[in-house]
Amino acid sequence: MLIEILKGMSVSLNDGDVVEDLMFDGEIVFATIGEKNGAVCAPTLELEINSESSLTVKGHGFEINWECIEINNNQISTIRNGKHSIYQIIDINNKKTIIANEVSIEIERVRGLEGYYLCRLIDWSKEVARVLAAQDDLNLGEMHWCIINEYRKYYDEVQCFPSNRVLNKRIVCKCQITIEDFMTLFPKGRHQVGRISGIALPTGYGYTLE
Repeated sequence: MLIEILKGMSVSLNDGDVVEDLMFDGEIVFATIGEKNGAVCAPTLELEINSESSLTVKGHGFEINWECIEINNNQISTIRNGKHSIYQIIDINNKKTIIANEVSIEIERVRGLEGYYLCRLIDWSKEVARVLAAQDDLNLGEMHWCIINEYRKYYDEVQCFPSNRVLNKRIVCKCQITIEDFMTLFPKGRHQVGRISGIALPTGYGYTLE
């Protein structure tokens, strides 16, 4: 059945202007939807199987219809909302490996969030940060590192993910930047910095610490 084939699969729409990543988990779909270099949201949607070659993903004002679904080695070809579209199959188990300093590091997708996160926080290093940043087309410079270092210092002190209040009061002051500067450096916001910094996310997201 189609629902069983898709279960555990993560896919990303091949479209230069649109962000649409879908992770299938039975009748639930964890989505990341938005515009490249723009606003992105992460709704949890419902999956309806219409036939063995068509489905609907909907909820929170979104509705994505797939028809004439063809699943190949690493792609899904479908008619999406009336237009032929290609989705890249990212992975099946939501995990993959990166190489940093000639060492294999395991990373994974976190439900409802964009990008890949360290499976084990102790694997973090500056080279790992550079590799994770490169996945977002970021070339880490001096101000990036100032923010990353402050995130890590704060986490070491209180074992808590920096809130917006901490961002406004501490990070902006310590690095002598504005919120606008911060968003220019890290367009995807606090979670992007946390992912690259290798610190634990807020309650509700899991990591293996050891």
